Amino acid sequence: MTPQQTARSVIPVVLLVVGLGMYVSSNAPAPGSLGATVAAAAPSQQDPRVAAIQTVIQTANKEQAQALESGDPSVMSNTATTAYYRQLMQTKNGLAAQGATRIELIQLTWGPISIDANTATATTSETWITTFSDGTTLESTDTNVYSLINQAGTWLIAADMHPVATTPGVGGTPPMTQPTPQAPLPMVPAGQNTSQNWSGYAATAGPYTSVTGTWTVPQPNVAGGSGIGAT
Repeated sequence: MTPQQTARSVIPVVLLVVGLGMYVSSNAPAPGSLGATVAAAAPSQQDPRVAAIQTVIQTANKEQAQALESGDPSVMSNTATTAYYRQLMQTKNGLAAQGATRIELIQLTWGPISIDANTATATTSETWITTFSDGTTLESTDTNVYSLINQAGTWLIAADMHPVATTPGVGGTPPMTQPTPQAPLPMVPAGQNTSQNWSGYAATAGPYTSVTGTWTVPQPNVAGGSGIGAT
């Protein structure tokens, strides 16, 4: 092969390599920018189940606000299991009993979402503003851990727990605390005795046609600690 032939053969190869190099570099990340490129491409590669779970949680939050404002709890039924729907109705009734007329989600931050076949958990941090009938408002932020199940291809919320509550929140139902077990009070004979939770008389002979009694109700101490009393 002559030098000229060699040159003619090499030049297209060099141009091809250079051209390919220019094409690749136009799409490759610059040095040090690999992390940013991967992060930017992540949404297009997101698991569609994650997007579906995020959608059902966002929809459920909107429906909870709508239910309180309209007084119609049925709007919350399409994103919840039957048991969780009953819990949502109790939450709505509790808010209404406290004088709440409106709730608004002003910020939602997503935490980890874990999917295992037809069950999933999703963590969020939610900030709500509650408006009361007297015009006052309360802003609260809660950590929510949602449990979801997939029924016939649709994700439904089965529970919403609050492992950490920054302030009293309205994003769901707070976890129930178990009461401390107490030993039963000892049995006492009938007669004029002392009770831990009521006052009155005990009588065993009979029959009776009427009962009367007198007792003194102590005045509450407004400067003392919290308590419950009855007459």
